[in-house]
Amino acid sequence: KVIASRSDGFIYYFAVSGVTGARKATPRDLTQNLKRIKRITKNPVLVGFGVSEPGQARAICNFSDGVNVGSGIIARIGKHNNAKRIFNYVSSLVKAIQ
Repeated sequence: KVIASRSDGFIYYFAVSGVTGARKATPRDLTQNLKRIKRITKNPVLVGFGVSEPGQARAICNFSDGVNVGSGIIARIGKHNNAKRIFNYVSSLVKAIQ
């Protein structure tokens, strides 16, 4: 409640604790926590940390106002040195969160 009362712009919710990076699954309590936060703030709530797959991004956008998939994109760039594959992956992420 303190963070929500002092925030201006948006609230950035960390989906997982620890360091940023791709994860296979999102935490079980993510949806419940997002609903709780959205009840106490009028500011948009964006989710990041650990989101790397289009399905994850799509599911999170059902309960949040946006999602940050930066680590997923960076990991894919490091994994594939192929511009078309990277473009297709980033495109699938963007389509998932529209």
